Amino acid sequence: MLLWVDRPEFVGWFNHTYYYYVETRGMLINGSLPYPDMPLLFYIYSITAKVLAWLGLKQDTAIVSATRFWMCLIPSLIPLVVFLIIRQINKGVALDRQFWLLIAASAILPLHLVHQPEFSQKNVLGMFLLFILIYQTRMAFIGWKNNLEVLLGALVVFLLITLTHFGTTGVAILYTTSLILAYSFLHPDTKSSRSLLLIGLVMTLVSLFLIYAIDIDRFYRIWHYLVSSFPTSFIGSLFSSQTGGIDKLVAATGIILPIILVVLFYRFFSRIRASLETPDQVFLLSNILFFYLLLLPVYDQLLLGRFANFLSIPSLIIIVYLLKFSSWQSITKRVVTHTLVMAFSIMAFGEYMSLTIHSRNNREVFADLMTVKQQVIFDQNDLIITKNGAEHICNWFLGTKSGVITALNQSDFEQYRNIYLLNPIEGELNFDGIQGKRADNEKDRYFFMLRNIPEPKNAVPVYHSKYIQLLKLESAPGEWTYDEDGSWISY
Repeated sequence: MLLWVDRPEFVGWFNHTYYYYVETRGMLINGSLPYPDMPLLFYIYSITAKVLAWLGLKQDTAIVSATRFWMCLIPSLIPLVVFLIIRQINKGVALDRQFWLLIAASAILPLHLVHQPEFSQKNVLGMFLLFILIYQTRMAFIGWKNNLEVLLGALVVFLLITLTHFGTTGVAILYTTSLILAYSFLHPDTKSSRSLLLIGLVMTLVSLFLIYAIDIDRFYRIWHYLVSSFPTSFIGSLFSSQTGGIDKLVAATGIILPIILVVLFYRFFSRIRASLETPDQVFLLSNILFFYLLLLPVYDQLLLGRFANFLSIPSLIIIVYLLKFSSWQSITKRVVTHTLVMAFSIMAFGEYMSLTIHSRNNREVFADLMTVKQQVIFDQNDLIITKNGAEHICNWFLGTKSGVITALNQSDFEQYRNIYLLNPIEGELNFDGIQGKRADNEKDRYFFMLRNIPEPKNAVPVYHSKYIQLLKLESAPGEWTYDEDGSWISY
């Protein structure tokens, strides 16, 4: 609450928080999302904003307040679920200090204190639900009350994850896969193994159907990642003739290090397996496999980075088993626990300092943006092309349609009243490496999205200051190129 309650509405250029404002406003005004997306979090925001508006807040203030409230609350609930998981592993016995420190550490997971509650709010809800799903599967294997009841609950949570976030759904499928593999390895050729496989397949198919029904573009993105990830993966980079020495070293490290860690974890599992009850055997082995599935070297490296955000979940669970069942001396366990808490604390402090450093000029930038709004009469039928993160700022504060350069189509010059180019200036305009480059794949498209747009020959200057460059396009720049569908592809 201390971090968020007095946070200004404008929090810098490269920030996705405005996307959630725009989506929630669209839900309130039109009853649908302006940009197709998984809707659960936006329904939560919209209902909360309606309540706040009923209490007297203006709509925009109610939207901002609703998002801030839930991004304070949801991360704060994660330690509660972690406590329940650790208590199950500890058989209900009073927890030692080392376990309470792990629970405290779960409150400040890497990137979870500041970064994700602003940039990746669906991730935050998705991770909370994923912790609940993992807790439910742990209970299902110990026969808690009624296995069917728990499994149905897990199915509901799995579907809620699907309705929350596309990426977390992928991670939930990886966890389900690890659970099926672990159970089948420990209980081969049993009816229960086949039943678990069937349940996993049904959950996955239902999730895929929901994604297809809600956002078909995201559904087809699954196929895109399946067919195009390998060339940009660590394995693809390692054996590519176009990869340099440093990149090959990074790729080799990304392949070998996870294997070493998983082998060490599995050796630990093998040593203590005889002393573990069946539910613990399945749970520990599934989290070791889950750890490795998040780091498979066949993923596109951008996708791998997103999956790596969830590494803290299996890591915490594996550490709990290490602390409880390893033959380490008590001082070693204390060192491991305190080191983990210290590392998480340092990263959380780094997040806060990064937030502070990047917020130094926000008041001046916002005042400049409001000057642009006063000087230029924008319309809902205008389109502003800008950098990733700034497009939703234009939509939220300037009231225009907005997008990134890789979303531009030639037909847009006929569809919109005016088309503008807005370059946020952070120190200097960034055109590094764009000359001769094409947006042929996901990685290259993301490359262009993060850079400023070079001034076309036919652009008309509208506004230029220390923080903002605004240009108007009377027609499509002749030097820009497009693919056969009319989509922008290079400068």
